[in-house]
Amino acid sequence: MSAVLQLMNVLALTNPHTNSPVAFRNSQYRFHKIMGKGLSLAIESGLVFESSDFETLAAWQNVYHIFGERFYTLAAKVNNVSACQAYEKYTKRKPFIYKKRRLAVGSFIRWKDCLCHVTSFNKQGMIILQESYRIGGSHHVKHTFRLSYESFHKGLKAQFAP
Repeated sequence: MSAVLQLMNVLALTNPHTNSPVAFRNSQYRFHKIMGKGLSLAIESGLVFESSDFETLAAWQNVYHIFGERFYTLAAKVNNVSACQAYEKYTKRKPFIYKKRRLAVGSFIRWKDCLCHVTSFNKQGMIILQESYRIGGSHHVKHTFRLSYESFHKGLKAQFAP
């Protein structure tokens, strides 16, 4: 069992639906918050994830919905490659790599002479980039790019061609 799953097993003792003496009675919210913080701690501390860790955690009853893009974003930010790879396997998504780093929600990238940020990934495996600006307190989108994995990499080759 990976170190990540061992940590999550210990934290699972706080589940209000168990007979554990440390369980928070009637507080599913606190349980999910603890599990989310535990997963963040595992990512930030650089624990090595096995490729099936997210799938295993998702199979636990009442735990699957704590996962979200925020964990992938955190893993990319702290460069925990094994966590990124496990999440990519779980979501069946190919990695979008730019200048040797995985792109995640909030990442910035230069695309077609625009400074864009990653706003999301859709279920079809596409990355959404937006160039935006602020005037006063208002947010305006100047360009939106929806790119498949293949079109992203073709664009990178063209962008950095001599």
